[in-house]
Amino acid sequence: MRVVTHVKSSLAQEGEPLAFTIGKNSIVEFLGRFDGEISLLNELPGEEGKCDSAAAIMVEMLADGPRRCTEIYAACLAAGIGERTVDTAKKELGVKSKRMSDGWHWRI
Repeated sequence: MRVVTHVKSSLAQEGEPLAFTIGKNSIVEFLGRFDGEISLLNELPGEEGKCDSAAAIMVEMLADGPRRCTEIYAACLAAGIGERTVDTAKKELGVKSKRMSDGWHWRI
């Protein structure tokens, strides 16, 4: 049995979790509303999450001092990490921003 559940929405009401099974020939059979406890996996076990990857890139790039934020965004984008994830990792690391003559610089 598997469950499909509402994870995030900024506009709609939260939907009810629905249980289903996948049978022979990949036929999906819906079992109805699920009332049990749901444990969500955001990452596969043993795999590093994108936020963790963004944090690692930032720590490495900022180890020798401040860097332009555009350089950090570019490095993360090249690794398949979006700006929102970079911003989340920045907040979690406590990275500071400072406006300079050539743009915004980040430092740890």
